[in-house]
This record gives sequence, C-alpha cells and structure tokens, in this order.
Amino acid sequence: MKVLVYFLGVFGGLIIPVGGFIAVAIFGPSAYIPVPGVDPAPYVGSQRFDDGSRVIVAETVSPSEARSLARRTAERIETRRLESIAGVHRYQRVTGGYGLVGAIDRYAVQVDAADRETVEMRMNELGFVTANPRRNPVAVAVGEHLRLTVSLAILYLLLYALWMSRGAAWAARIDSDRAVAPIDADTMRGRLLALNGVDAPFSVSEAQKGRLRVHWRYADAKWQGLLEQGAVRRVYTIELQLDSRSRRVRAIHTAQGTHTSASLLGRAWFRFYWHRSIPFLDRRHGREVGLLLDDEGNWRVQDAYRYRFSVEEMRQPLVEAVTRGGWSWSPVLTFFRPVGG
Repeated sequence: MKVLVYFLGVFGGLIIPVGGFIAVAIFGPSAYIPVPGVDPAPYVGSQRFDDGSRVIVAETVSPSEARSLARRTAERIETRRLESIAGVHRYQRVTGGYGLVGAIDRYAVQVDAADRETVEMRMNELGFVTANPRRNPVAVAVGEHLRLTVSLAILYLLLYALWMSRGAAWAARIDSDRAVAPIDADTMRGRLLALNGVDAPFSVSEAQKGRLRVHWRYADAKWQGLLEQGAVRRVYTIELQLDSRSRRVRAIHTAQGTHTSASLLGRAWFRFYWHRSIPFLDRRHGREVGLLLDDEGNWRVQDAYRYRFSVEEMRQPLVEAVTRGGWSWSPVLTFFRPVGG
C-alpha cells in the first residue's frame, strides 16, 4: 500500500501541475477577442507600413480552421524563440524582428515588426480586435512575472525531489519485528558481518565512518574472440549505516559497471554506468556467445560471459538479520537525513 501511495504521489506531483499549466495555457481565456458589431471584412488582406511592419488578416470558414491556419503559419517561421500561450503564437525570428500569429473567431491574424512594442501597437490598431478583459493566468505569469514564475517552479522541483527521496525511503522501509526486543548496535554489526560465513554470493566488510559495505561482483569476465576482444564488470554495493538511537539500518544501493570491446576491424567502444536508487525490484541477466579461443588453443563457440543478479537475493538475508534483531531496514538515497530521511 505504501508503494502505491508513493508512486501515485510521484506521478500526480508531476502530471497535475504540468498538465494544469499546459491546459490553462491552451484552453484558458484567449489573449484577444473580436469587437462586437464590427465587420472584420475591411481588414482582410495584407498591409505594410513605412516602418517595415506588416499585418496580414486571412478569413477562414470556421474558428477551428483559423486556429489551425495560425498554428501552421507559426510553425513555418524560422524562429529563435516561440511562445504559444492563450491562443497566440509570439515569436522572435532568427533573422531578427518579432511577431505574433493568432486566431480571432474565423480570422487568422499575423503581425510582423522590428520590436515587440510595434507588434502590440499594430495589433491594437485593428478595429475588429480587442484585448480580452479575462486574462489568461499563464500568460500573466510568463509575460509579466517570469522571474517569480521561474523561482516558484524551481522551488517546487526542489520540494518534488525531496518528496521523491524521502517518499521512496518511507515506502521501501521495512519495520522491525515488534515481538523481538531490539539488540544493541555491536550485536547487530556482528550479526551482519556473520553473513560472510554463509553460502551467499556477496561479502560484508567494514567501511569508513563505522559503516558496513555489502559487495556483490556478479559479472567480471574477459574474452578473446576471433575478431573481437572485450571485458565486462558489474558490481552492486549496499552501504549500511547503523543508527542505534532510532534502531534503524540505513542502506544506500549503488550499481556500477563497465563494458569494453575492440575488434580487428578497428571498432572500439566503452560503456560505463553508475546509479544510486531505492530499488523495489531489480533483476538482471546477461550472456554473450562468440567464437573464442579456449585454454588448449582451439576455437570454440562458447559463452564469453554470463551473469545473473537479483537485488532480492542480496537484500533478503540483510533484511532478515536486521528486522529479527528488532531494528528497521531503511533504504535511503543519502545519509544526509533532511534529504534521505
């Protein structure tokens, strides 16, 4: 249930504000509306002014066709900047100059000028067009309060990232067995280190700052083929921090690996990855087959390498050791508690 709530929060926290912003920008009040009782017919056509500005008014069969024509016109212009808000496409040309394209009822209007002020002046001179008294909130935010809008967006993204980090830690946390009395930190440390004595594919060792490191090198191979040679190395690490006050073991999961390859044809490539996460499920497997030279000097079709990995196979013995000792298992993205939890 916690995982479901977390993912609903992650998707909702991003889709709702972004989707609402886009919806208001597209379907909110238009920037301009027709003046009641004024016939637009005398304004249809193209008009050029002495200052180089130009106004084009085209009549269509319907408001939807006018919007479509305005959109196609804006898309054909080579622009350095294009903003489509409140039914108006405002642009800055690559070659210089500014303009807008918009739909007013059945009419598509385009205004070109050397600066923004002239664009607005020519638009206001059209007798059948007036500014909409119902202003679009997105147009106001972007056009008149851009710095404040960007600042609020950055603040929201920071809070969203904080929720993703702390929320994932909350959703993935496994509480202790309440029927068991908590053991002390030294006993818990010894219990985790004792996992080295069992048949497990990973090792547990001491790390800096009193932490423990759980290490699984699940792929480490080199191969020499007929036309290619290469190497692959994949490592998964869980770093553990024992918090005796809260009776929690905080865990940071890190995966990293390299894959190199070079052929006699002169092609070579290198791939490296590193990521830190709070995994809910992570299973990996890989295999590469080729014509390889064996130890006896014979060429054979065989596996260059093969590996498998399951984070659950690595995590479950650790979780068992922690929760049965009366402690909680708490995956985090960072040991910095205000962010990691």
